[in-house]
Amino acid sequence: MAIGGRAINFFVTGYYQTDGKSRVTRLGYVESAFDRGFKDYNWFAAYRFAGGLERCMKVAVANNFYVATHIHLDDGEGRGTWRNSIIFDPSKKYGALSYWEALVKPTALAIRKANFKKRTVLFSMQAEMGATLFY
Repeated sequence: MAIGGRAINFFVTGYYQTDGKSRVTRLGYVESAFDRGFKDYNWFAAYRFAGGLERCMKVAVANNFYVATHIHLDDGEGRGTWRNSIIFDPSKKYGALSYWEALVKPTALAIRKANFKKRTVLFSMQAEMGATLFY
């Protein structure tokens, strides 16, 4: 905060697994950098995440920063596949939740609750995943 920046970037990351041919079959999350086990999304996990994100964003807003969010998926299989080449539908359920339900809605909810100063928010729903829109 001492270097004079005006925005804090939040990279919201979910994880995917594929059929081996770039088609997403599962969406999930990992608890932490220390527990890299893939867990399927459920409503409890999505909104627990939203609550944590909200608390972090409130600190940013309270300190007069703008909030920028970048939502994306990473390889949940450890194969190093590129998120820009996956084939998926953001509104389709992969397990209990869709990308929209697991990541986009909870992030939007966190922003709505955290942005008490009504500052400008940058909201990217598909960071570095542009090619997936054309499949």
